[in-house]
Amino acid sequence: MATPRWLDEREAHLWRAWLRVAHELPRALEDEINQGSGLSAADYAILIPLSESADGMMRPRDIGREIWWDRSRLSHQITRMEKRGLVAREECAEDGRGALVRMTPAGRAAIEGAAPDHVAATRRYFFDHLSSRDVDVLTRVFDRVLANLDRASSADDGNAEGPRSEMGDSTGSEADRTERSSGGRSASGSTAKRLRTDVARRRAVRGGA
Repeated sequence: MATPRWLDEREAHLWRAWLRVAHELPRALEDEINQGSGLSAADYAILIPLSESADGMMRPRDIGREIWWDRSRLSHQITRMEKRGLVAREECAEDGRGALVRMTPAGRAAIEGAAPDHVAATRRYFFDHLSSRDVDVLTRVFDRVLANLDRASSADDGNAEGPRSEMGDSTGSEADRTERSSGGRSASGSTAKRLRTDVARRRAVRGGA
């Protein structure tokens, strides 16, 4: 049996700091969204990809792939948002293969109202404390770590047996993906692209907010 490669003091400090950031930052951003707009982090996560789509409509499975949610969690959240008038389900007229989710005018107004405060909070809690060099370093580090995770996930998928879920191969667990979908992304069009750039990687920690 191989000898464990225990973390030294420096590595342990970094790892614990990262775990705390991954826990505290999404929670702080979620509080900002909720207080400023009344949206939950889950509302925000779903409205973002809808706002970025050309016609404000997407298939549920495509939303799930975009924000790494499983089918059950996504379905329950869409139902809650539908009751509040933020989204609506519609049949797909083109091929009849299930429903589409459409963002309503109320949903678009909500995300466009929430996005400026969200990106301001993202800067206040994160980017305002980094130099330009820090951003470059963290981007390289996160991209490298995520590339390794993607390779491991692809290898696991290749070894898995049986059919895949409709949601695809990138849903992950709720804990693993918490709030990753929403970090720094905005309401629509060019604004969405600018805010994606504002976050070190388009899908920062999860979720939450």
